[in-house]
Amino acid sequence: MHYRSNLRSVLVVVLIALCALYVSLLWNTVPYYQSSGGIALWHSGFAESLARSGPFAYPPHLAFPQGAPIALGASLSYLQYILMALFGMGGLDSYSVAGFLFAVAAVTGCYFFARGLGVSRPLSIALAVLFLSQAFFSLHVIGYGAVGFGFGFLPAFCAVFRYVCNNHEGARSTIILNGVLLTFTMIFFAFLDGYSFVMAVAIGVALLVSQSLFERGTWRIHLWNLALLTFASGIAFLLYNAYVPAVGLPGYPLNIFAFLSVHIPSLFRPTAGYSILYDFLDLSKVRLATEYVGAGLGNHESAFLSITALIILVASFFIRIAKVWRIAALLLIVGGGLMAIGPVLPESNGEFQGSKLVSAERAPLITMPTYPLYTSVPGLDQMRATYRWLAVVKLGFWILVCLFCGYLASRFRHGQAIAFAMIVLMTLETSRPPLGQWLAGKKQYDMANSLQRDLTADIETFVPPGSKLLVLPITNDFVVHAVAAKAGVYTYNVAGDKNLLIAASERPAEITGISEAGACLLNQLFVAAERGQIDFLAFRMFDSHRGLRGWIWPPSKAEIEENASVALQLSKDVPPALVSKGKFFWFVDAHKVDRSMTKSGCPQS
Repeated sequence: MHYRSNLRSVLVVVLIALCALYVSLLWNTVPYYQSSGGIALWHSGFAESLARSGPFAYPPHLAFPQGAPIALGASLSYLQYILMALFGMGGLDSYSVAGFLFAVAAVTGCYFFARGLGVSRPLSIALAVLFLSQAFFSLHVIGYGAVGFGFGFLPAFCAVFRYVCNNHEGARSTIILNGVLLTFTMIFFAFLDGYSFVMAVAIGVALLVSQSLFERGTWRIHLWNLALLTFASGIAFLLYNAYVPAVGLPGYPLNIFAFLSVHIPSLFRPTAGYSILYDFLDLSKVRLATEYVGAGLGNHESAFLSITALIILVASFFIRIAKVWRIAALLLIVGGGLMAIGPVLPESNGEFQGSKLVSAERAPLITMPTYPLYTSVPGLDQMRATYRWLAVVKLGFWILVCLFCGYLASRFRHGQAIAFAMIVLMTLETSRPPLGQWLAGKKQYDMANSLQRDLTADIETFVPPGSKLLVLPITNDFVVHAVAAKAGVYTYNVAGDKNLLIAASERPAEITGISEAGACLLNQLFVAAERGQIDFLAFRMFDSHRGLRGWIWPPSKAEIEENASVALQLSKDVPPALVSKGKFFWFVDAHKVDRSMTKSGCPQS
């Protein structure tokens, strides 16, 4: 009996690992084989800097001189740093290995949550694959890294929170350890992604509300759980804000929320290319990226809700399943749906003519019930991609599916086989063809390695390690961000919306002067070099942001020529003898600029 139990446990572990490998294939994080392109380079830029400088300060090679706080995905980048420190991995390989480990953790979290609802081991593993293989999650991992990983961990949060809420008996030390477990869980979410952190808090509140409705006479326990959730979330929030400097982030105008609200028609009919089953049946719809609200961001492509899951939603009202979790799931579906719509909605939430953003700006707006939340709750006015709340909706549906599978398996002779067939059907409904993902991930891995290799060689040829480098024009520079630490230089450039604002607020005046100098470029460069603020100035020959979610490398001849014309304009007053032309950058040694080259009438400080 003991032997069989051990064998069963080993088999579960093997199945979880295999399922995690399949999920990684869809997420483009198969170790040493796939990459998510630009976002993998972005996370790896932080990790490379930590690996060279140590983990106890901001990554110093970015946003010099203060360094760049990891505003998004610190939990991921620090895991990459650990892998690099322990096993000597490169940045991109550490990202794919970290992604695989996250997939293992996410599958395990789904498994234990489903097991806690009374679902059998085989069905629990199948349900984990169903949840994590959905196109909505794979697209967010590929396009946004930590954002998608955070969504994948939501069932794991449910499992942890359920355990903490239901484990009040025993020694005081046990209760304290539960509190510590929840606090560290919330800290992990806070430093992984703001969206999933806020969603985890909302999910916890929904569960507590559901418990209070059906578990009467235990109000003290409910208040204790609420206090514990508030404490854990508060500690995580304070730690994150202590790590990431406060910047004056402007609230987004309402039309941006309308532009990024959920594309409602896509909920009920999938977009072509994002559903194995409906593509095969020719029932999906071709939707062009320029015609839809929030297009190109994982919105209309992956918003589709499984028709089978919708049927299960209706059936859940007529069968006997756990009331607490049924109500919690319904709260998540309704509440998440309203949040996904956002504070306002265009009167026509369908096709727009011309530019989708301009169309959203001009479309008449309808105020939604969540408007007061978005305008009064701190931080919600920064969560512009409201459609991402579909992660909570999909979690609610998945919980109902778990309950329904458990019901079938326990009530009918062949219930487990029926449930398994239903899970396979829903997986085919909501996931993308795996072969295409496999090949795309491999291509991205090869291009990302080529990009790092080419640009690092270009910088190392002309710029000595330890030099201070500024690349013009200053933009949301994912490329320089990705290669600065690998090349051993300290750059004023950085990528990421919040990081750009932080860097701009703390950038030395001399460097700001260079970026705004125009005809007085040599004057500002001379002053900055004299004060030890810069060693080299560079002009890039490619678009640093294009293709963030799918790099095309190397850049085309036309792209290089286009950016060379920009570089010529920016450097027109620089003597040609000072310009060293690499393959992808033009470099100017700031220390070769002397006072005789400066212009009169230009500021000298």
